[in-house]
Amino acid sequence: MNYRLTAFCFAESTDLKSFKVAFTAKLESSSGTELLYLTSHRGWICVYNHGTVVFANVSEAEQSSILELLRKHSINPLSQLLREDYLLTTKGGGATRCTEQAIVIPRFSLPALRIAMLTMAHTVALDNYSQIADNLLAEVRKYANEMEQRGKLKISRTNMRKFIGRTLNVKNRIVENLYLFDQPDIVWDDPLLRKIYDSMTANFDLRTRFKEIEYTFRIIDDNVSMFNDLFMHRESSRLEWIIIILIAIEVVNMFLSKIFY
Repeated sequence: MNYRLTAFCFAESTDLKSFKVAFTAKLESSSGTELLYLTSHRGWICVYNHGTVVFANVSEAEQSSILELLRKHSINPLSQLLREDYLLTTKGGGATRCTEQAIVIPRFSLPALRIAMLTMAHTVALDNYSQIADNLLAEVRKYANEMEQRGKLKISRTNMRKFIGRTLNVKNRIVENLYLFDQPDIVWDDPLLRKIYDSMTANFDLRTRFKEIEYTFRIIDDNVSMFNDLFMHRESSRLEWIIIILIAIEVVNMFLSKIFY
């Protein structure tokens, strides 16, 4: 038995409640973080609240239709879909084997399929976070290069605050979804599920990629903190000059008043 798995990251997050009302396929299970559906052609669809969906043996046409519906029930849809394809196949009596294209398991079960789908959801979510982190790091480099060339930051107070706010929002979203990358509880009681999860996690380098994102954000944090200190120093210096000018004007007014009066 073969299952073609296709994972997409399409948005920042998904409104599962509204999608559950709008989507009419057979709902097999639901929770606050995911909805699992069985299609009329014995395919499976799992929608996650962090803006990802994984299809198992679902046609491209049906995938496109569902993705269009999901976009209507998502928060901050991505301008470009992130996609990952994989194959889950069963080979009776054999050991679990994982390659870049497929994972082979000795027996099929719905929990095994769900673990594979969950891992696929993790990898496209990490792709999204990695792109966001890289974009923020590129902005940091732009400001650093500007400091190197000009000796100062040419950025307004509003734009600096927007940049800091954008950085904080991305970090908060990732922290909120940290639980995604914890080992699911169900794998503890089933050696096969644990093997599937560990094998696919290693194949897609999930832990390494997550650490790279964390490291990138530490770099961004250090730079943003320095930029903010420089910006506050610039604002403080400007305020000091304003005070000096006002005092000078007051002294001149007093001097002139004594001369003419």
